[in-house]
Amino acid sequence: MNFKKCILCGILSLVIVVSPTIASAYGNTVGSSEAEKPALSSTIPDNEPEQDDINSKPEELDYDSYRENLMSSSATTIEDGACYVLKNAKSGKYVDIDNGSKNEGANALQYYFHGADNQVWKLHYVGYGYYSFAPQHAPDMRLTVLSSNGNEQKGNVGIRSYERGDAAQEWKIVKNSRGNYIIQSHCSNEQKVLTVENGSNDNGVNIFQYTYSDNDYWTNDEWVLEPFIHLRLEYDQGYKTISEYSDSTIQSNLVDYGEIVATAFYDEFGIKMKISSGGPFTSLQDECGTDVTDTCHHGSASSCTNTYLNSADYIHHKNFSKFLNWNVAHNRWANAINVRYSGHAKCAITSDGHIKANIDKKYYAFSFVEQPYVVVSRSPSAGEVRNALVVMHEVSHCFGTGDDPNANSPYKYEHDRDCIMNLGRTDDINFYNRVQSGDLPSYWCEKCIRIINGNLTLHSNG
Repeated sequence: MNFKKCILCGILSLVIVVSPTIASAYGNTVGSSEAEKPALSSTIPDNEPEQDDINSKPEELDYDSYRENLMSSSATTIEDGACYVLKNAKSGKYVDIDNGSKNEGANALQYYFHGADNQVWKLHYVGYGYYSFAPQHAPDMRLTVLSSNGNEQKGNVGIRSYERGDAAQEWKIVKNSRGNYIIQSHCSNEQKVLTVENGSNDNGVNIFQYTYSDNDYWTNDEWVLEPFIHLRLEYDQGYKTISEYSDSTIQSNLVDYGEIVATAFYDEFGIKMKISSGGPFTSLQDECGTDVTDTCHHGSASSCTNTYLNSADYIHHKNFSKFLNWNVAHNRWANAINVRYSGHAKCAITSDGHIKANIDKKYYAFSFVEQPYVVVSRSPSAGEVRNALVVMHEVSHCFGTGDDPNANSPYKYEHDRDCIMNLGRTDDINFYNRVQSGDLPSYWCEKCIRIINGNLTLHSNG
């Protein structure tokens, strides 16, 4: 991907990168089937001095129009091509394929949430109001009524290879008065629905089709469709150097940050996140050595490049624009927002070239929506809450939210109350405590909530 523009702003730097495919997307509505995903990047204030713009000034973009498009986006009730987990309204357990089997006729049952691919279902619209459910551990298969008699009471449900037009693999998804979904089988002429046997709350209980009860208590035949995202947190060799912790401790810390973020998004928006951590990986900056105070010295200023087109395009690894491009090109986890912690100072580009970089500017965070991913450089000594709030801020940008009006950012707006997106203007620990105590109703203001609600499945796309 050849990126055209780079803007740095925010407390340290904010990069807005627009690719040829994204530049034309500003006139589309995010969430529509034809819309391109927006490309945004951002930073969270960290009480650091601002860094001068280190690249040539970008072309003017119509951010007001783009913001209006995001604000007018509205998530469809069910989105074709999005990935969901299916939570039983009574038990709170999730539709799961037994032992992750890929065999024909593998059984469907309920199980507690773990977020493995055998619990994640990609919806495909097949026409006439029906959808098929493709398990992501075996995407060529579909959720199927396995009984030869399609209208059989207690007809067992599992997975089978997809056959176009097979009514046993087609389901109508209907919202009821309780706000839950009824999943009706086409093969029963919509007379039977996906049901947990005996209304049990236990793990491993069978799922079959059964006549719908429409009962306030027996909601074992009703479901909540939750958009699914994998929040993957990783770190590079430089981060390990500055943290001075063991790999297991770092990974545990990253999971803790992720759990705070996941809980907040689930409580407010119903987005279900799987949290995992890994590392250390070798980042582009690591290739210059893990001494995090070093800047790069790969040639003269005139030979430095901002792109990362391939492994030969190596000049100046710690240039921020190159860092961003490298992250776009590497380690894209499917159906995930990738969060990468880096321990390296980023170089500022001055009139004297990259090698005159100010290595003090090393605390930063930015996000990129199209892939999507987040990069954070912040010491673990900042603590669990502060790190989690930085990640929460950047992940929110991945759903289209904007910064505080005073931020050095092209995408910003007034927030109608204290909000994770204007966090740098408030005491972050006090802000967190106010949300936890109920003094603030949410981490997000009403405007940000509307924007995220309009883009819930933006990254639940398999």
